[in-house]
Amino acid sequence: MEATIRLDQPLSVSESVNWMPFGIAHDGPCNAAEYFAPTQEQGSAQGSSDSSSSTHFAAHFRGRRLKGTPQQLPEGYQGLLLKPCGGAKQGGSSSSSDTQQRSWQALHSFQQMTVWNHDLVPASSDWHMRCIDFLALADKVGAIKQTLAPAAALAATCSGM
Repeated sequence: MEATIRLDQPLSVSESVNWMPFGIAHDGPCNAAEYFAPTQEQGSAQGSSDSSSSTHFAAHFRGRRLKGTPQQLPEGYQGLLLKPCGGAKQGGSSSSSDTQQRSWQALHSFQQMTVWNHDLVPASSDWHMRCIDFLALADKVGAIKQTLAPAAALAATCSGM
């Protein structure tokens, strides 16, 4: 499968990006501020497995209490909010995912998002927090690989003598 992200328009910077612990089936316009109004809480994060005392947020959505914490993207990364903008099948009438091309339009960019969890402030060990940390780790592994690549090529050349 091939995917294309279109960046042909200037992107507006979104100040309020939320990673929710559930899916929302609605994809049309709504007055989100009327239904989702987070409040900032200071101090120790009650119920969190982390003992850090930092700013976090509390809100309710459909009757469920949510706790959130702001999370910066690693240096050099930019988040994008994407919208599907159609896709064309290639190569006949095959419905195989290998022959489908997907296309996305970037609408907004962001550098920070609020990660939410049910009842508890997200801990640094939660999977969604670790996903963000993985980006920084992947950069470090890539840098090591680039450093080792010339040495490996030299070793391969020397062993062929």
